[in-house]
Amino acid sequence: MKNISYISLSIFLLFSFSACGGNGTTKPKETNTSRPLQSTVQKVEIGDTPEQDPAQATPSTLTPDEETTPSENTPTKEQEHLPEKIDTQPDPVITSDITQIQQALLNVHNKARADVGISDTLTWSDSVAIDAQSYADTLAQSGAWEHDPKNYSGYTNGPYGENLYTSYNSTGHIPTLAEATESWIDEKNFYHYGVIGDTATCDAGKICGHYTQVIWKNTTEVGCAISRYQRGFYKDWYLIVCKYKTPGNFRGQTPY
Repeated sequence: MKNISYISLSIFLLFSFSACGGNGTTKPKETNTSRPLQSTVQKVEIGDTPEQDPAQATPSTLTPDEETTPSENTPTKEQEHLPEKIDTQPDPVITSDITQIQQALLNVHNKARADVGISDTLTWSDSVAIDAQSYADTLAQSGAWEHDPKNYSGYTNGPYGENLYTSYNSTGHIPTLAEATESWIDEKNFYHYGVIGDTATCDAGKICGHYTQVIWKNTTEVGCAISRYQRGFYKDWYLIVCKYKTPGNFRGQTPY
């Protein structure tokens, strides 16, 4: 019997590389472990698209029902029982068999793209993955849940679009990159083709931005990484960061 919870965070671009996204600090309740013979999954979507000046753009928190700030939900250091030193060495299991993991990720992305008639396939980029790993480790060490503020001007290889995913499973299962991607593609069920920013393109109370980044026609490369939270609200949860070049989700444009 599995007990699984996961959260996703998507990024939107306004005009020319200005950012908005989500800073989720509401942790899902533990799923009911008494239910037999099935996986129990609780999904919480976080993300929004406010109008912001690029120079002032910062992540904000939005759930379907309410908006919060990190200070309201982030536990104190005493509550977290943080150690003086944090082991930041990656678990060897996480990085094993990376070629197979990369190909599985590409297969899931490119099938979703082909399903809507996009013949341009994504390719894996080691340089993008290095930047994704750097940010995944930053989040894991800080305990934060927010988009990378350097996506638009802080990377030599950027700018990037970005999807985030975090998952906890009581059986110890480590999520794969393909599993995270499949959760983003599930948003297709709520999506209605149209321009980014038009509320009619996504069902009320739902998020579709992860999916639209996956299928964004002009995106050519993807690189992803996994890490594990060392502190904070999501301590011991696994975290996946995927960065996309070129970025998608431009307001006023369609994915393809």
